[in-house]
Amino acid sequence: MGATDWWFYPLMALAALGLIVTSLGASILERAATPQAAAREGSSFVFDQHKIAQGARLDDTHVMHVVRDFGVSAQSVRFAVRPNAPPPTAADTGVQLLLSPADAAALTGRTVDVELQLRRFTITAAGGIALSLQNGGPVTWVITPLPQTSGPMAVRLTAPAGAPPTALGLRLLTDQTDYNYGAEIRRITITPAQ
Repeated sequence: MGATDWWFYPLMALAALGLIVTSLGASILERAATPQAAAREGSSFVFDQHKIAQGARLDDTHVMHVVRDFGVSAQSVRFAVRPNAPPPTAADTGVQLLLSPADAAALTGRTVDVELQLRRFTITAAGGIALSLQNGGPVTWVITPLPQTSGPMAVRLTAPAGAPPTALGLRLLTDQTDYNYGAEIRRITITPAQ
């Protein structure tokens, strides 16, 4: 053994660790969704891409991909509905953006305007979206087509009666059955209606 052979075993240990981490894939970096406190802009509750990525809890009909710069900061969040997903029912939750207790209390019993800043996919864009405010009871979905171009879209929702809403639900819709179809969401703004 030569004087420079000291590096062999640490190098093999790093290579083995690299293989283990690679085999686990990106799921090793995933965290459970947590309620997010919105930034405030006047009377509006604003969720940027980081808060959307941290607060999104998926049901089994959706997939999510977070676009990050240099693998760190969220730049946008892509949601897609799996093939053959049926339309949403009152028992479905869809993708839930979990709200902080303080934000939920401020939205209790309110009618709100929800604005999504969207970017359409060029090929596999979803045809529509369903939105709801949810508090654990039956869900009332407001269904609307997605715009044909990227940009903002707005939907008016009414908070369910009873307990404060704990989540904003969204459900992408498509009648296609060959791929996952979706959209990229860069920002969500919830503004109580006047």
